Amino acid sequence: MARLARSLIVVTGLVLLGGAPAEAKKRAKPAAEQPADDEPAANEKSAAPSEPSAGDAAPADAAPASGTPGQVPAATDPDPAAGVPAVSAEPEAPPPPRGYSFGVGLRARLVSVPAWLLGVFTKQNVPLLTFGHFGVEGFFRRKNFDIALSFSYQNMSPHDGNWLGSGVDHPAEVDTDYVRFKGFALYAVDISFIWHQMFTSWLGMHYGAGIGAAYIAGKILHNDSGYDAAGNTLPPGADGACTEANAGNLTKCHPPNVTCANGTCTPEANLSRTEQAYSVPPAIPIVNVVLGLDFRVPSLRGWEAKVEGGFYDAFFFGGTVSYTF
Repeated sequence: MARLARSLIVVTGLVLLGGAPAEAKKRAKPAAEQPADDEPAANEKSAAPSEPSAGDAAPADAAPASGTPGQVPAATDPDPAAGVPAVSAEPEAPPPPRGYSFGVGLRARLVSVPAWLLGVFTKQNVPLLTFGHFGVEGFFRRKNFDIALSFSYQNMSPHDGNWLGSGVDHPAEVDTDYVRFKGFALYAVDISFIWHQMFTSWLGMHYGAGIGAAYIAGKILHNDSGYDAAGNTLPPGADGACTEANAGNLTKCHPPNVTCANGTCTPEANLSRTEQAYSVPPAIPIVNVVLGLDFRVPSLRGWEAKVEGGFYDAFFFGGTVSYTF
């Protein structure tokens, strides 16, 4: 009986040992038969960081939570290591000032051809004095040097009167002419080279010279004085007769068949019958010489005024207002 019991125990142990491997194989088979789609999910789940427990310390580089709900965290400076260039706190230096400028100006002048200058060529003349020069100019300025291009109008018509050439070859009795300038003027263009010298921030001087050309407008008419209507020389003492002493007196020395007073002879129709026109070239050169003072107002940037005198085929004195930009 005891032997039978031992036999049953041995058989039972063998059965148990043989069933354990089979049960392990049965459990492994369903795991192997699961679809492959579940593997990424399992990997992602395994890769996700585990939340720290209440007892774990927060990471040192973690940003502190804002005390106010919904508050936007303060922006931090760009990180050059992250590819974002840092912005310099220093302002950019201003560009260097230009070494040149441009400008425009308007000018007006009193024009004069004095008697002493005309006296070099004549014994009797009528000087020119008129506020008759107007022009516009543009210039290029570099430091204290200007190159200026100008367009201008200049009246060159003196009052009517007697003229007599100089020298013994021009006796007053036969060579005195009553001369009238009709719209005689210059339309000129010139280029000039001007230097500036400033003494203070508001006062300086300028000087320079230039050349140009002028178109001559108008005409010069003349009548013989000291003759009768037939063209004969009047004897001394006769009305209208001319001498060296009275050549400048129109009331005594004048063309025939007219009456002269206050520098004007009438009637015009009688003058027209005997008048002739002098030959005048269509254009003449311009010679320009200028010297003057500069006035600038430091608080009005770019504006300046000039008071100047000089020679522009006639003596002049006037002013210019200009603006540089």
